[in-house]
Amino acid sequence: MFGNYLKIAYRNLMSNKFYTLINIIGLSIGFSCAILILLFIRNELGYDKFHSNYKRIFRVESKFEISGQEDKFAVTARPLAPTMAAEFPEIESYVRFAPVGKALFEIGNSEFYDESFYMADSTALTVFSLSVIRGDAKSALTEPFTMVINESFASKWYGNENPIGKIIRLDKDRNYTVTAVIKDLPDNVHLSYNGLISMQSGAEIMGEEDFNSTISPAFWQIGLFSYILLRENSDISSIKAGFPVFYDKYMKPVGEQINATFEPMFSRLDKIQLSTNLPGDLPVGSILYVYIFAVVGIFILLIASINYMNIATARSVKRAREVGLRKVFGSTQANLRTQFLFESIIISLLSLIVACAVSELLTPVFNEISGREINLNFFDFSAFHLTFLLLAISVGLVSGSYPAFYLASFTPEKILKGTLTTGKKGSFFRKILVLIQFTISLIMITGTITVYKQLMYFQEKDLGFDKENLITFTATDSNLSKNMPAFAERILQRSDIKGIASTNHLPGLGLGKVVMGIEKDNEIQNLATNFFFVEGDFVDLMGMKIIKGRNFDLNLETDFTRAFLVNRVAAERFGWFDDALGKRIQFGQDDNGNPIRDGEVVGVVYNFHFKSLHNPEEPMVIMLSKDPMPTLVARINSSNPRATISELQTIWREINNDYPFEYQFVDDNIMEFYILEQKTARLFSYFAAICIMISCLGLFGLSSYTIEQKTKEIGIRKVMGAESSSIAFDLMKDFLKLVGYANVLAIPLAYFSLKEWLNSFAYHINVPLSSFVISGITAILIAVLTISYQAFKAANANPAEVMKYE
Repeated sequence: MFGNYLKIAYRNLMSNKFYTLINIIGLSIGFSCAILILLFIRNELGYDKFHSNYKRIFRVESKFEISGQEDKFAVTARPLAPTMAAEFPEIESYVRFAPVGKALFEIGNSEFYDESFYMADSTALTVFSLSVIRGDAKSALTEPFTMVINESFASKWYGNENPIGKIIRLDKDRNYTVTAVIKDLPDNVHLSYNGLISMQSGAEIMGEEDFNSTISPAFWQIGLFSYILLRENSDISSIKAGFPVFYDKYMKPVGEQINATFEPMFSRLDKIQLSTNLPGDLPVGSILYVYIFAVVGIFILLIASINYMNIATARSVKRAREVGLRKVFGSTQANLRTQFLFESIIISLLSLIVACAVSELLTPVFNEISGREINLNFFDFSAFHLTFLLLAISVGLVSGSYPAFYLASFTPEKILKGTLTTGKKGSFFRKILVLIQFTISLIMITGTITVYKQLMYFQEKDLGFDKENLITFTATDSNLSKNMPAFAERILQRSDIKGIASTNHLPGLGLGKVVMGIEKDNEIQNLATNFFFVEGDFVDLMGMKIIKGRNFDLNLETDFTRAFLVNRVAAERFGWFDDALGKRIQFGQDDNGNPIRDGEVVGVVYNFHFKSLHNPEEPMVIMLSKDPMPTLVARINSSNPRATISELQTIWREINNDYPFEYQFVDDNIMEFYILEQKTARLFSYFAAICIMISCLGLFGLSSYTIEQKTKEIGIRKVMGAESSSIAFDLMKDFLKLVGYANVLAIPLAYFSLKEWLNSFAYHINVPLSSFVISGITAILIAVLTISYQAFKAANANPAEVMKYE
């Protein structure tokens, strides 16, 4: 029986090569996209599952409430994790990672900057699944000034030479000895690095007593990532329940002093990438985008399946005689349905084979666009590959089900008498399928346009300062900091440099946040507030606008010790509104508990965005410093920035020859906030194009068949004097009506979906009406181009040739 099914399927597929090819191409494109999307989703959902203990590893995070204001952070205080490990028996071990930041490395005669190293506890190599290639995992990070590097870093700088025992110098200050080499981490870990430096190095530099201090203030100064490993069968809830006792023992004195409370939050290791997005966090993904791409994959497969259903149903009359004869000779409906489903599965499996080859070719391109490193190995069969096979069989069954049941229901009497017609029912079903295809395609096109418009909004929105032509240079150590004023003085003499200033924070480089004393309701209240220091005329250089009061006066000595600028949202949140000038602010504390800076507000600046537009504006306090800050900012006033950069490099080498010349443009830093959206926009545009391509492929096949069925009618109309253009329009109008209906259906579906996505941003556009117009016109034009050639070819055919066989 199976051999008979296979023989009939082969004959049928080969006798209709054109439609077979259309079905295989459409399904293979759909499968290719589905495979890549499934790999992407598996990669996203598999974050940090590489670590064998991931179910027992939790990241500890910070939740403060200060004077009723709640703040959450991904980082914690230095003593928190080790002290918790000592107090809670449920904790087996802990690891802390402190970012080293941008550091200058010296290896032999080579100098380069790297910002992917962390200081880490020696337990990092055992708590996490870090495979040690050279060296000893247990002792590699126990001594101060020791370092572990990964395989790629070792290969790049040492080649085939054994790096164990080699010396690497950091920031022209200290030497570190390489004690181990670890395998490269996979792409899907949230904390990635080229190497680790022993946490004991920090203790040696700061002093053991200060570094490991457990006095109350130490628990309120956050800045590193902390992880705990629970013992087997332990529950994180027991630590949460017992933390109030811990708080009273270690943190309460400072908490009472500043009117604050602290509560730890815990994120399981494999949940961090898609479930957290906290201040101080590393770049993370979003579960929303996983859902979006899952829906896109389903859409594409659905469109591809519809192609098969449509063409198979439309061609039902061609196979009617086969059905009638087989029923006369004893075939049952079950036999016929099995035959047609078998054919559908064969096409689906053939499409899967083609799709596997296409996916393999497209994987590098997909990785480049998505920023991921997914791999596709079809020769290493696994449960995931079995998923593809089951998916292909399922698509074959679903897409072949209606044609199979439809064809098998034909009665032999009508077939053999020649009275069988497909009727309105079959025609209506095919129209519904085309309607679904183009509705999905229109949603994809509208979504792509909206994503791009949101990105344009990010680029064009007034950020409260002028981001154009701003270039920054950052001092990575104290020696370079000493040379920066001389460099600043030299470049300021150039006509193509409009101005310079320095700061400790810039867009894309993070912000500081501390508890300040803020005058509120006629008393000083402690509030956690963003701040940064500036040197020189930073406000004017950045193009920030003073809306009340004045700017810093560099000639007033008191402005360096008592003057504060705040943004407008700070004035509103602090309850000052239009009365901000003269309000009191206290910043920092000395050893005696007195404010380091106690002064008043001299000016209010227009709100400015130093963070991503994903986040709402926050209160900001700016202070003036006499000392140059680590980051020098210069505004280029040049029509040829490359030439200016080249000249600045020459000056840099004259003054800072021991340090590599590195710079960044502020607008580049800002756009790094939106890398995820940029990648999404690119992927969305490709998938939208694929949806349209598959839809047009199906429309082409269906229209070819429909026009083929009307050749006699066309010939008669030509003989009766009908114009070719009139005939062509009549052939196209039914399909164009469907595209019009698809527009009507797609608008509300796309609108509410896109509105939900846009609401995930603190600042966003409204769903643009123009995107519906553009997508609708695009779909109509594509449909016209798809059908018009066949329609005009049929309309212009010689009626004598068309009718001579009738």
